[in-house]
Amino acid sequence: MTQQDNTTQMTFPNPEQSTRKRLADLESVVESNRSQITDLLKDMGQIGRDTQYLSDYVRALQAAVVEDDAAARKEMKQSRQDLEHLRAEIEQLSVLVGHLGRVLNIV
Repeated sequence: MTQQDNTTQMTFPNPEQSTRKRLADLESVVESNRSQITDLLKDMGQIGRDTQYLSDYVRALQAAVVEDDAAARKEMKQSRQDLEHLRAEIEQLSVLVGHLGRVLNIV
């Protein structure tokens, strides 16, 4: 009887090769993160510009509202003065009509 060599050969991972693979994986993750960070910084810059634009727009609207409010107040004051003037004229006309009525009744 012959005996066959049935020995199993065990292979151990090469630590240098394993380290290189892990390093390559980490570099890939770092590059991906770097790309994401760059994109986020671009987005933040755009958000900052948009925020500044909106802030300027709101300030312009507020200024327009203040101007419109001042113009409306001035117009309302003028309208009140005009109304008072008309009331005074109506009162004068009423007095004149009253006098005219008395004069016509006399004649």
